[in-house]
Amino acid sequence: MSLLPDCPPRPSCVSSDAPSGPQHIEPLAFGERTGDAWTCLLALLEATPRVELVEVTGTTIHAVFTTRILRFRDDVNLELREADGQIAVRSCSRVGHSDLGTNRRRVEALRERVTAALAS
Repeated sequence: MSLLPDCPPRPSCVSSDAPSGPQHIEPLAFGERTGDAWTCLLALLEATPRVELVEVTGTTIHAVFTTRILRFRDDVNLELREADGQIAVRSCSRVGHSDLGTNRRRVEALRERVTAALAS
């Protein structure tokens, strides 16, 4: 059972739990290192400007990202699925129909940052 909220019917949301299509994005997959990736991800979020950690449990994170220029607030939900070797992710704008790919780029940037941190 997923703890991630469903995406609303607009392109300003991506989720690894969405069915295949424009809202789907691959989960953050780290295999046996998923626990390490979770710890690293939490540290990265804590150190990222304009990110507020709203709720953190042992297996979930709800963070709010505020965009730099227009100050839009976007919700990012993460769920540790260690048995599956992955972290499920959802990134969604609170307002507007299109985000011009901002949420997808955000998830891919998080994936790259965690991968780089685990490699060092």
